Amino acid sequence: MALIALCCVLPAGALIRPDGAAARYLLSSQNCRTVLRQAIPLLGVHLEGPAPAEVTDSAEANGVGGFVGFVFGALTGVSLGEPASFLTANLPLARSTYAGAILASGREAAAGDGQPGNGGDLAPGSSWPGSDPGSGSNPGSGAGVGSGLPGDGVAEEGNAQLYLYGGRDPIIAIVHTHGSESFLPAVEALARARDPGVDVSTLEAFTDDTSTNMLRVGEELARYLSTTYGIPVVQSRRLHDAQADGFRLGAYERSLETMTEILRRHPTVKVMIDLHRDAPPRDKTTAIVKGVSTATIYTIVGTDRLLDNPYWQANYDFARRLVATMEQDHPGLSRGILVRDERYNQHVMKRTILLEVGGQENTLEEVFAAVRDLGDVLDQIVAEGFDPP
Repeated sequence: MALIALCCVLPAGALIRPDGAAARYLLSSQNCRTVLRQAIPLLGVHLEGPAPAEVTDSAEANGVGGFVGFVFGALTGVSLGEPASFLTANLPLARSTYAGAILASGREAAAGDGQPGNGGDLAPGSSWPGSDPGSGSNPGSGAGVGSGLPGDGVAEEGNAQLYLYGGRDPIIAIVHTHGSESFLPAVEALARARDPGVDVSTLEAFTDDTSTNMLRVGEELARYLSTTYGIPVVQSRRLHDAQADGFRLGAYERSLETMTEILRRHPTVKVMIDLHRDAPPRDKTTAIVKGVSTATIYTIVGTDRLLDNPYWQANYDFARRLVATMEQDHPGLSRGILVRDERYNQHVMKRTILLEVGGQENTLEEVFAAVRDLGDVLDQIVAEGFDPP
């Protein structure tokens, strides 16, 4: 019914000037959000939080005015008359969990002709040609690495909210563009702890509580790498999708600032990981890995088709190597590789990847099992060297 109502309003709305009194009354942010939330449920999570700033006349100046342009601009911050405004946000709302563009499954990534979408050239159980597992840059067991106790996050000053684990010269960086992503079992447990009688059916898998969101998952990976393998890690604990900042709108711009700051402060970084969680049903994001119920990991690679990305092929090659190692040592851990046109800030350096760990129905225990397995895989890659022949 809401969709029918919206369609009925559109013709009349096209005649309403955005700067008119009628528009201010009828097309209030609250009214528009309510209608769209009911008509398009997928938008619901993106319509929470403070109302966006008023749209200027720039859209009308670019030949796109009327109700549709006004509402779309008000809700998304994107001008229909300025295509570049779509791209600067890396189109986070357009990335569908169920997109049918899977170009390499976990096992396909380990064999093929080396072309994107056709897998790689590394067979399971084999090593990279000319690689020497003993000649890599693995810092060792962690003894005497950096300052402070291994695994203890040492905070650095600055807006990026950087924490060092295992040393002052990190080689792996972890950021969270959508750090508030969480997991329903954990969110429900938190809600019940506060109020045993709470209705959890309306809860969503997002929270600012860093004990249960992606910042906690990144911390688990950082601590595991530093304490188990002596691999120094830097993690940003900045919440780039905080409600006060507009939630997901602009999150990629903010995380780009953080990535740039990490590279400025720590030129030793060799791998940049943007850690997210996915949203499919549990049966698609869970596997039994070595007898343990474990969240699966989906690897996302952005290309240069929409925005300049000189490292996309190198990132794709690294993703294939990562997935092949997962399949070799932890079969079932990987959900494969998804190649998308959006670049997801992967132009900052080579070996920058986006990893989706589990889905909203996974437990934290399953997610932690996944990132510890991921830590094993990263240690093997570090030991082999980052640029095998």
